[in-house]
Amino acid sequence: MPFTYPDAPHARQHAPAGYTDYTSFKPWLRDEFAFRCVFCLMREMFRGPEGQDHFAVEHLAPQVARPDLTCVYTNLVYACLKCNSFKGDRGPVPDPCATAYGSLLRVDPDGTIHSMNEDGRVLLRLLRLDRQELTTWRRRFLELARLVEAEPISDLARRVRELFGYPSDMPDLRSARPPRNDRSGSADGCHFARRERGQIAETY
Repeated sequence: MPFTYPDAPHARQHAPAGYTDYTSFKPWLRDEFAFRCVFCLMREMFRGPEGQDHFAVEHLAPQVARPDLTCVYTNLVYACLKCNSFKGDRGPVPDPCATAYGSLLRVDPDGTIHSMNEDGRVLLRLLRLDRQELTTWRRRFLELARLVEAEPISDLARRVRELFGYPSDMPDLRSARPPRNDRSGSADGCHFARRERGQIAETY
């Protein structure tokens, strides 16, 4: 389902380094976090053909508190502009690569979200993940997902499935040239390359 938080911490695939402008990490983070906000799970495809314009590079530990981590990849995640704005210079927040967000947050079939512990309450409160407009947005996409499951071969289901697929402008990280790459072979596993090899599903 589109708003199911992972049961295990995210294992980073990529390790680019050496950029002096943290926004240069965005193509890597788009791929790293599967083109969706790590906090609210909103996807680029939910925002239309220019979905990535609604997303930004987010610092887990704020720049004002830890300027030394401004361009450190392990301190960066992919977030929608709303979550990016709500978090601002506050934090740090739980690292999704150290903590399974599925142990912190749960989304019900009607789109309501619940915190499971204190770290979950921090995320819920800080990012306003329970605000009404976001709850309504989640509920609509969950209803669409259930429609596809119920009638998978209908024309409407085929059109809806595009929303739960990958964006057409996925970056080909094999052509990226960061100043340094501590995991150079990882680009062969980027979504673009895997799509070329027929290794990713139509939806996720």
